Amino acid sequence: MELPSKSPAIKKLPLVYIVPFIVLLTLLLLGNSFFSSNAIHHNAKKTAIVKYDSSSQKVNAFGALKSSHQQNIVSKESGTIIELNLTTGTQVTPDSIIMQLSNQQLARNLEQAKHELELSQGEQALLQAEIQEQELKLENEKKLKQGELSIAKIELEAKKELAKKNIVSSLELKRSELNVQQLALKLSLLANTKQLFNTIKATKLNVSKLKVAEKQNLLINAQSHVNNLAIKANISGRLQGMAKEFRLGDWLQSGDKIAIIADDNDLYAELYINASDVALISEGMTVNLNVKGKAAQGIIKSIAPSVENNQIKLKVAIKSTLPETALPNVEVSAEININNSKAKLLVTKPEKISYVDKHVIELYARSSAKQDFEKREVQIGQIKNNRIEILSGLQAGDEIIIAADDK
Repeated sequence: MELPSKSPAIKKLPLVYIVPFIVLLTLLLLGNSFFSSNAIHHNAKKTAIVKYDSSSQKVNAFGALKSSHQQNIVSKESGTIIELNLTTGTQVTPDSIIMQLSNQQLARNLEQAKHELELSQGEQALLQAEIQEQELKLENEKKLKQGELSIAKIELEAKKELAKKNIVSSLELKRSELNVQQLALKLSLLANTKQLFNTIKATKLNVSKLKVAEKQNLLINAQSHVNNLAIKANISGRLQGMAKEFRLGDWLQSGDKIAIIADDNDLYAELYINASDVALISEGMTVNLNVKGKAAQGIIKSIAPSVENNQIKLKVAIKSTLPETALPNVEVSAEININNSKAKLLVTKPEKISYVDKHVIELYARSSAKQDFEKREVQIGQIKNNRIEILSGLQAGDEIIIAADDK
């Protein structure tokens, strides 16, 4: 019995048709794989929306109140403490005495300066008396010479008349003429003597005056040293604290720190924030202060240009009435209100991150108007609490793939 022959409808395809078919099928598969790597459809994935961080609308800060007028008090003289007058927290004026020192050497110097000044002033008074005496003598001598010269001139005129009558000889007349000339010369010499005396007098008085001034300056200096033994506040304000615990009888050296005085009527806040928050703030922003449970407001006046211990220092001017608890060095906390334009752009961290470099990653994202996800390069900042800070490459409202769906 013969087996049935194969159906004539089934025939081997020629090789010339099979090879192109295989090539076409391969290209279709590769193309589908290529397009699926750059654009992913909406199904079978977990996504997250890029949003502004609501918690970053306020930046927390801490610090203390500071006085714009604060002064460190130091001892200007060495001495033994004999009085302790003020304690921490006391309101003071510039003349308030914090403590009183004693220094016997400075006291002796003061007494010596007083004595030397008195001697110098006595010598000056004696010199002035001697000068007055010399002036009186010269003046009397001048008047005597002027009187003698007047009489001599009268006698000369009389002898001239008598000589005309041959009553007085020519020799006697000549003697009278010489006498007048001599008296006139003596009067002239006396005038020169008075002029020289005035020059000497001015020099002696000037030297005496300089000596007295020198002794007065020495006295003022000695008195100043003694006055410095009373250590004063020098400014109005509050005694913030003593440099250490002082006791009566303690010896202080010149230059030792004593206390800090601060004006509590002119306060500002010195605050610190995390260095990572500095990009969110700017000068002029409002600051809400908490001063021992009492509220106050201020504005940022300056931002430090450098980082210290991962913190940035701010100076905040007070713009509201401070509570009674507001004193220099009182600790405060604060919240800084920032603009939305400076809020951080955040998104949930994908399960797997593909880094292009240290601060650039690749992820799949789409804008709200698109249906398919596209691969994008995104610049990132901090990664914290399972969220990534977006610096560029995405906008608020964009959607990204964070994981493939388990199904």
